[in-house]
Amino acid sequence: MFELLEMVKVHWVECLMGCYFQVLTKLCRNCKHPENDYSRIGILSYGIIIKENGSLMFFKPKQLSEEQIQQFMQLFVEGKIKQLIDEATTLLRKFPKAQRLHNILSVGYCAARNYDDAATFAKQAIALQPDYTRAYVNLGNALAKLGNTDEAVAAYRQAVEIDTDFAEGYNTLGAFLLSTGETAEAIKNLTRAIEANPDYYRAHSNLGNALRDMDRLDEAEASYREAIRLKPDYAEAHNNLGAALGDLGRLIEAEAGYREAIRLRPDYAEAHSNLGNALRDMDRLDEAEASYREAIRLKPDYAEAHSNLATVLGDLGRLIEAEAGCREAIRLKPGYAEAHNNLGTVLGDLGRPIEAEACYREAIRLKPDYAEAHSNLGTALGDLGRLIEAEASCREAIRLRPDYAEAHYGLSLIKKFTVNDTQISLIEYCYQGAETASQDRIFASFALAKAYEDTGRLDDAFQLYLEGNRLNKARLDYNIQQDIKLFDHIINSFVYPAQQPAGYLPQRPIFIIGMPRSGTSLVEQILASHSEVFGAGELPDMNSAVLTHSLKGGIGSGGHFSYAANVIKKIRQSYLAKLEALPATEPFIVDKMPHNFLWVGHILSAFPDARIIHLSRDPMAVCWSIFKLYFPRSELYFAYDLDALADYYKLYLRLMDFWRDQFPGNIYDLSYEALTENQEQETRRLLEYCGLEWQERCLDFHLNERAVSTASNVQVREKMYKGSSQAWRKFEKQLQPLVERLRDVA
Repeated sequence: MFELLEMVKVHWVECLMGCYFQVLTKLCRNCKHPENDYSRIGILSYGIIIKENGSLMFFKPKQLSEEQIQQFMQLFVEGKIKQLIDEATTLLRKFPKAQRLHNILSVGYCAARNYDDAATFAKQAIALQPDYTRAYVNLGNALAKLGNTDEAVAAYRQAVEIDTDFAEGYNTLGAFLLSTGETAEAIKNLTRAIEANPDYYRAHSNLGNALRDMDRLDEAEASYREAIRLKPDYAEAHNNLGAALGDLGRLIEAEAGYREAIRLRPDYAEAHSNLGNALRDMDRLDEAEASYREAIRLKPDYAEAHSNLATVLGDLGRLIEAEAGCREAIRLKPGYAEAHNNLGTVLGDLGRPIEAEACYREAIRLKPDYAEAHSNLGTALGDLGRLIEAEASCREAIRLRPDYAEAHYGLSLIKKFTVNDTQISLIEYCYQGAETASQDRIFASFALAKAYEDTGRLDDAFQLYLEGNRLNKARLDYNIQQDIKLFDHIINSFVYPAQQPAGYLPQRPIFIIGMPRSGTSLVEQILASHSEVFGAGELPDMNSAVLTHSLKGGIGSGGHFSYAANVIKKIRQSYLAKLEALPATEPFIVDKMPHNFLWVGHILSAFPDARIIHLSRDPMAVCWSIFKLYFPRSELYFAYDLDALADYYKLYLRLMDFWRDQFPGNIYDLSYEALTENQEQETRRLLEYCGLEWQERCLDFHLNERAVSTASNVQVREKMYKGSSQAWRKFEKQLQPLVERLRDVA
């Protein structure tokens, strides 16, 4: 033993165990040390120096024991960051040159978001041990949080240059490069991390993130599954796998991934928010709302969850709440471009297109390469009738993201394609590259169908319309029996209210109803051109009021719609409150939500003096016009199957016949074809029914610069033209099954 000690001379003996402990204890009994109860103080906490004369001298070392290191790690895991910092600071006074202690303080201060001190302690650790790789990683983390990107990358690179097999260093560098948009470099470093340590599950998951960022979704899925194989309880990998599966259009599997992440970590706010995204994509909006709210409960300052919640509230028609959610997200994170973009969408739906435009422009200022904001700006400009600017914004979105299917579709709606149009090849590329079941494939299918229709490739166009509708139908949990039950409930529940509400109406509502694509936007534009009329667009408020106050029980489970006096009063008050929130001073307000035809009984019970204009149009024209358009944010679930579309149209006719019988003389039937054939005559009759004096400007409706946020926003900017109801006939051969199903109502 003495020979061994002579060999190491003045080196430390920090970890002598077993029989060495017994030998050293005997050797040390004669040493003069103020604390000679070595069984109490623990010999492993002491260093040994061999003097020239061979005697031993014990002293306290300048480093920490592994036991102390583990104690600090436990404090970190338990989130006791203040205690970690306090105890490490106290210990540092005893061991001022303990590099690991400096590094621990760097980690602690970084967790406490004191990034300046975190960087300082990491630098001190490196000064004490220049090859301290973990300290370089922690320095990079602190510098990254301080926004010093180049210095952070340099620190990470220094770590892997010191140790070329330092898997953690490559992983951290790769993850950071991914966050800065350098995805290709990120993939190189994450791959190197896996080469250094094939079982490094975090690196596999981060590689999946990078591959997903490059839309290499199949490879991303494989990486996430490998991470899960290595660590089945790794919640982050299950969450990330859910995101990749969602991108692939495999929403049921995505939901399962998120739910597994939540099972493993019930307080995982990000997984709850992502689950909300998947549920929203499956149109399970109430469940999506609940998931977002749980994410916010777990993490109240989670700006992304507030923004996502606002989006689903907008889908649910609760636009005032949606606006508040977006503004809260922006308050929490002022530079959050996505929240500004979402706010723009909500404001557009609220009929405030100028404010929406400002939000999109702010999103673009914050994030100039934000393709979605450019595309949405194009939509807002289209609603405002500024079609040249709208087209330019869509083109910029496509320039930024050539495979951006939604932007291609948006552009296809405001232009007519020519045979040599270069955009067609871009859409074809987008279509071919999109995952088969993804929403991108749906947008690309409809966009390419429109291009082929414009250029005369009718068979190809029809097949693409079929594909787009088939793919979207597969995403929805819909059966026509659901609507059959709804219509039966509406008819069977109706009773005349015992008394009708009365009272002063500051503004008189005019409801325009009918099937979508039947001409409701055109008629609203005509009326809104009158100086005494405010066009409010498609308000969701009557639908919300009826479902909130009148529906008792669930559809299909013995439920019914109530017409009790107190129910009708609540519907009236609720709807009027929404009208009062509109920026309207005109004495008449037009609500052109087509599907209010469902609630004619409630409307005339709550507003006996309301004017109801019912638009009718050739059934083939209506059904074909619906089928060839994609409505990603609507509840037109019947629209994506020709058989269901025909059946729904018949349900609609049956219900309108019922309302005419119940309210004879209260519904004004207006034929779209008659309006286009005899514009002035029909317009005069329309104004007379509404109680409006004649104004010539109603004939020049196309000059009205008000916003129109429907699929007809381009058509209402043009003079009225005849023959549009015959446009379906160029597809007459392909549409014969639909013709036959509608023959008895045509």
